[in-house]
Amino acid sequence: MDHLEGEPSLPCKKRSFTVQASPFNGVKLDLAVICIIGLVVWVVHDQLVDNALGQLFFLAAYGVLASVWLVAKTRRIAAQHMFDGCGVDRRLG
Repeated sequence: MDHLEGEPSLPCKKRSFTVQASPFNGVKLDLAVICIIGLVVWVVHDQLVDNALGQLFFLAAYGVLASVWLVAKTRRIAAQHMFDGCGVDRRLG
């Protein structure tokens, strides 16, 4: 077992750390956008609506709509990935 010039003396494998993309990355992006827009809405809501009850309703409506959107999207993605390619339910083990 001779070692040739220019070859490493020990075999080395080039490994890279990769992670498979999550199907929920779209939900994470939506959450980030909703949070940023929510911050803007919170800052300017007093200029958009005059009375306190209207401001409360405005912010609550934004929060409820954002929550419903995220829950619906998450459930849709989870339902798509609940079954493998053969139609077998993954929840059963």
